[in-house]
Amino acid sequence: NACHPGDVNSKLSNNLGFGGSESPDEGARTPVWLATEPAGQQQTGKYFARRKEVTCQFASNKDAIEQLYQICSRY
Repeated sequence: NACHPGDVNSKLSNNLGFGGSESPDEGARTPVWLATEPAGQQQTGKYFARRKEVTCQFASNKDAIEQLYQICSRY
């Protein structure tokens, strides 16, 4: 499984121009839930945000997938 890292308000996100509204504790809830709770481990190959399965908009963009594959295959 994978998860959205949360919209955490941090120096990094602020410097990148998209400072979030969540605290680090709030941002950690989904990754910790996936790693520790049986409900988060019952499925595999899914994408989660705020402890719910969601569809990642980038995962359905075939052009973006191919571009990422080409970049990764160089390394």
